[in-house]
Amino acid sequence: MIHLCSLNACLLILSNIYTSLMLFFSSSIISPALPCILCEESQLKKKEEKRLRRVKKVVQGRKQCWQVLLWSWSSVEESLI
Repeated sequence: MIHLCSLNACLLILSNIYTSLMLFFSSSIISPALPCILCEESQLKKKEEKRLRRVKKVVQGRKQCWQVLLWSWSSVEESLI
């Protein structure tokens, strides 16, 4: 009888350890933290890429404006001569 009680106690302790470990590894504090950090980094990277694309478009637009202005000015100069 004593032998069976100690076996039950051992199984209960192992069950509690298993449950504790499962809760620890599946808790929302531990596991989602890393994906959230990676998600934030990828979102920041995407925002930075979007910003750079906008800046490139603005720069290209300004270059085109200057080209048009220079072309217009040269046309005006030619017509004056």
